[in-house]
Amino acid sequence: MHELSHEIGIHGNTDLLNNPLAVALNSRQSKTPFGNDPWVKNTVAAVQAASDAGFTLICSLGMNTWELSLWAAAEKKCKLIILIPSEKRKSQPAYAQEIAEDFNIDPANCLWLSLPPTPGSRGAKGWWEQRDSIAFSLAHRLYPICIRPGGNWDSLLHSPEAAAKEIMDEYKAPYPKAPKSIPILPKDFKVPEIRPWTYLTHWTRRCYGPWPGETSSDYYRALAASGDDYPRSAYATLIRILRELRIRGSSARIRGGADVVAFTAIPLDEALGLMKWRGRFARPTFEPYGICVDRKAAYAAGIKPVEYLPQGLASSTVPEALQQGFGRGFWPAEAEWRAVGDVNLAEIDAQFIRIIVPTEAEVLKISHLSSFKILPIEKLYLFMPD
Repeated sequence: MHELSHEIGIHGNTDLLNNPLAVALNSRQSKTPFGNDPWVKNTVAAVQAASDAGFTLICSLGMNTWELSLWAAAEKKCKLIILIPSEKRKSQPAYAQEIAEDFNIDPANCLWLSLPPTPGSRGAKGWWEQRDSIAFSLAHRLYPICIRPGGNWDSLLHSPEAAAKEIMDEYKAPYPKAPKSIPILPKDFKVPEIRPWTYLTHWTRRCYGPWPGETSSDYYRALAASGDDYPRSAYATLIRILRELRIRGSSARIRGGADVVAFTAIPLDEALGLMKWRGRFARPTFEPYGICVDRKAAYAAGIKPVEYLPQGLASSTVPEALQQGFGRGFWPAEAEWRAVGDVNLAEIDAQFIRIIVPTEAEVLKISHLSSFKILPIEKLYLFMPD
């Protein structure tokens, strides 16, 4: 059995440490991968090969490269050693059970190793360096797949320790160049002004991982089958909303951690001009797929304006989920409204809802999904009620 540091929490089937162990190695990849990306296809194939050869897979969380491997191993019902971060808010068994349910894993097939942050590190990624080192050290067989030259995995593969390991190179793929930035809308795109503007708009955007309410197992299954499209794009998110007639709430960066759905009162022509890349969050502010709801109908459905407060202040008269602090920048300019929980579009009269997509071609592709009026951006002059 491998010797592990006393600082590592151990939970589950420790006999798995006596098994032959394998790990699939990938450097950081795009947050919007496609099913036909070589690293995606080769990772799934390598995990299947390792499983067929009788290996226990070493897997982890925190990056789509690790999580795709975990999903593929869970699909094959492999025995697993799963490296996870220490979780202060819940017990290790409770956290392991939560992950097992999210990835559809049989807990009886698992050993969980809970890793503390690397000394001196900061933030949620502080355990990643130790994770990579332990996974590399434990493995008898390595499957290098898509490795960045000069990166951490490349250095480990050229280290003296690698000489004692079996390295399977048949699944290797070239590391891709960084993609060029693509504007969300063409620079010369003209949007007609509509005044008075009496609607609120929920703009969809790509989701880096599972949609709200979706398991990681379902997300990675959709990713593996997605061909040449990212399955959780802003367009795909809009289609999900139309099929469910529900906009699902999210708790990201919300006071108190409640799930909310965000809308903006900014007129369409102004909002489309604000669609820019936000480097801090590695995503656009929003993308040109929107659900517009008449303001009076929205208010009646429980969608209320946000109260903006200087950072550190709070209001005793407004629900915590409807408060937004701001420091640098003037956030009140976003004119945000929120619904606490999900928004059930089936409860709002269809005459008060408009759907916005970029092109006429997309209107034709999704018109069968909805009784709502769907308009391309270039024809927003048709926006107002008939």
